[in-house]
Amino acid sequence: MNRILSARSAGLRMAAILFAIALHPHVVWCEEPKELWTLKTDHNVEKFRCLSFSPDGKLIAAGVGHIVQIWDFPTLARRADLKHVVSSKSIEFKLSINSIAFSPDGKLLAAGGMLGKITLWNVNTGKEKIAIEHHPIARDSEVTAIAFTPEGTSLISAGINTPVRVWDVDSGKERRNLGKQKGLAVLAVSADGKKLALGGSGPLRILDPSTDAVLGSFGSVEDVTSCLAFTPDGKSLAWAQWENMPKPIQLLDVESGKVRATITVDATVSSMAFSPNGKILASHSSSGTRLWDSTSGKELLAISSKSPLKGFVTFSPDSKVMAVAEESIIKLWDVAKYAQ
Repeated sequence: MNRILSARSAGLRMAAILFAIALHPHVVWCEEPKELWTLKTDHNVEKFRCLSFSPDGKLIAAGVGHIVQIWDFPTLARRADLKHVVSSKSIEFKLSINSIAFSPDGKLLAAGGMLGKITLWNVNTGKEKIAIEHHPIARDSEVTAIAFTPEGTSLISAGINTPVRVWDVDSGKERRNLGKQKGLAVLAVSADGKKLALGGSGPLRILDPSTDAVLGSFGSVEDVTSCLAFTPDGKSLAWAQWENMPKPIQLLDVESGKVRATITVDATVSSMAFSPNGKILASHSSSGTRLWDSTSGKELLAISSKSPLKGFVTFSPDSKVMAVAEESIIKLWDVAKYAQ
């Protein structure tokens, strides 16, 4: 009986795949990859808003509300809850987190969010190393994106109603002010640290973060960037935009400024990440998570979503595991065969 049920289930799965191929002949349809683990937040009201693996792949961190939750990987034992707050007259105010980043050596974790505050913690001890606060504090300012430079001595931040700034990690002092980016600012730093991509409302710009020199500009004043991601070699940049009707993801050749591939999507992309080996690009939208060949832009895998809200994707350092955060759940998928 079990064999009969198993065969029947396999037949139903195959029928579903054949039907999907008929509807979408351009997609390479495969059964969903193996779901390895599922993580859930303790804060039922709050949703995950950012996600990252540590550089050595031994930790997963995610921002939920005003807390960064950290788990050991692959045991998934909870290691720490780090609070992103500001205190005034002995009163503690909780600040929602928009972005997190591990330092290249994995020793520090940074978080940015409301009121333009950035907190850096020692990962091993969980203690706050330094707090960077914008003065005067503006109620409508937010840090929406942060990234360490490859050598780990500087942190770059961008946001709403706040300039793009380069900070000294040890002192917390401002090293450079790159001016305001209109709209909700997003950024990406190339692996060699020589290119900084900045997007928001208006053209996408690529700068040299050490000199502020503009290396390239793409698009027009009508463009609104939703997310950016450099390939690991820094030669290409994936660019997604907000739009009433979804715009394709563009894979830009950074040096020439030419579009080397376009990826058609069915919903606005909220998060993208290249696998560390550069083989695949993951994107997330309200319709789900997609894996694309990073060279051709060909779709490799589609994982449907039950959530219409913004989600986040990231890869383990060995490119074998993809983490996807949707609402209050993080799912970890085995994607090793796609990253070969």
